Amino acid sequence: MKKPEMKINSLNGVFLDADFERLLHINLPTITVGARTYGELALIGDIHIGNVSLSKNVLAGYLAYLKKYPHIQIGLMGDLLECGELSPYIREEEIPKLDDQIAMFKGCFKPIANRIQFMLWGNHEERFAKASKSSRLMRDLALELGIETNVHVAIPQRGVYVDIQAGDKHYGAYFAHSKTNAKVNQDIQLERAGFHNLVSVNGFGHTHRLGWKCRTYRTLEMIDGQVYNLVRRQYLVSTGCFLKYPSYAEAASMPYTDVGCPFLKFHASEHQIEFYDLTGEYKDYLSKGGLPIPQPVETIQKHNLPTKPACPRCGSTDVQSRKPDWGCNNCGRRWKQRQS
Repeated sequence: MKKPEMKINSLNGVFLDADFERLLHINLPTITVGARTYGELALIGDIHIGNVSLSKNVLAGYLAYLKKYPHIQIGLMGDLLECGELSPYIREEEIPKLDDQIAMFKGCFKPIANRIQFMLWGNHEERFAKASKSSRLMRDLALELGIETNVHVAIPQRGVYVDIQAGDKHYGAYFAHSKTNAKVNQDIQLERAGFHNLVSVNGFGHTHRLGWKCRTYRTLEMIDGQVYNLVRRQYLVSTGCFLKYPSYAEAASMPYTDVGCPFLKFHASEHQIEFYDLTGEYKDYLSKGGLPIPQPVETIQKHNLPTKPACPRCGSTDVQSRKPDWGCNNCGRRWKQRQS
């Protein structure tokens, strides 16, 4: 297909190339509250379904809020599943099988699946792709939700550039899961993204931090044939998580997790972006928690069965398999496992 002819200037930098394939257009449904009209986008990621530290009540509260406000569109930022069978940090007996994780994910997001605009890979899904030599996992998740033909599914290690439209206003955005070191480099990564991607919003996951800040800069632009010296504002967003402080993070002295996700209001009546999460005026959703997160029956039965022995010294059931021994995490006693 022949690319359209463009009138391009080099005011912001010398023009080199244009990428049509990696640009997603999202036309947000708008609502009017008072004198303001806007559309909303929720950036949900780092859920880690299958991890024992999943904050189920908080996730249920956010899902209940999304069900109440059907105009809010959704972007999934990666690390949706734990894929923990391949993780060195979590004991195998605590991790539901991947099929069970997918069933739990489907139970959570199927009721709001038609509002999901894009799905990004996280490093946990990429871990599975590397082990399985297949990059179909995210596409299969979309298939489970019944939206495989209506959602943008990114490829591993790639973000997505988005033209977000609210009424007649357009906002540029770049969203990626990122691979930054969550302990020290999260702010540096965001600022680097803002330097490389001159769009209104840069949103990153992975660090399990929730927050946003702005960066103001000048640029020369041509508007209606006239060159202007403009001042613009860019927002840098960390998209949070739904994982309480996990053991591997505590062991490495990583920052505490920020549980939740950001909602972005893109205004149609003026050029403005607002941010919020549910820890402020919407806190009732988190305290009530909505309905429990669905789990496969076999997973519930597995967690209810007494699969670990008690320590013969102190009686604690906080024990760990250290083949060929059992080890007590309370008193340190070790003893041989019985052969079945």
